[in-house]
Amino acid sequence: MTITRPGTEALPSGTTGARLADVVHEVPGAVLIDGAGGDLIVTGVHQDSRRVTPGDLFVARAGEK
Repeated sequence: MTITRPGTEALPSGTTGARLADVVHEVPGAVLIDGAGGDLIVTGVHQDSRRVTPGDLFVARAGEK
């Protein structure tokens, strides 16, 4: 996953992923509180908590009723 937007600096050489702030920028309604953690590098996204590894972003979705 690579997300770039104008005004952001490149990721460090050899880094695969995207800055959390850039991911949040692309998700409608998402916000970082006081910019906390914006420089963290996200290397994957999962909705199954059993698959999450360091660097991943866990996304909770509403279940079926």
